[in-house]
Amino acid sequence: MSEAFEPAARPLRAPSVAWRVIQGEAVMVLPATGRVHTLNPVGTRFWELVDGQRTLGEIARQLHEEFDAPLGRIELDCQHFAAELGERRLLAT
Repeated sequence: MSEAFEPAARPLRAPSVAWRVIQGEAVMVLPATGRVHTLNPVGTRFWELVDGQRTLGEIARQLHEEFDAPLGRIELDCQHFAAELGERRLLAT
């Protein structure tokens, strides 16, 4: 089961992850496993905003301004998505 990220958490991309945005979608490689992960445009924007400086709540508010979805839904989605990326060792706290 994934560990939840709280809205006050300041997640950041794991330093070992190599990534690039190609045609609006993030492509990430974790060298330790050699696995390739891709994100859709919304996931890519989340990934770009995860910098260790912004809180998860701030990221959710930014995504709310950029995409047409209710803030409460985006907040929950951000928490779940951060947990999923954390499980894959793509995010650190």
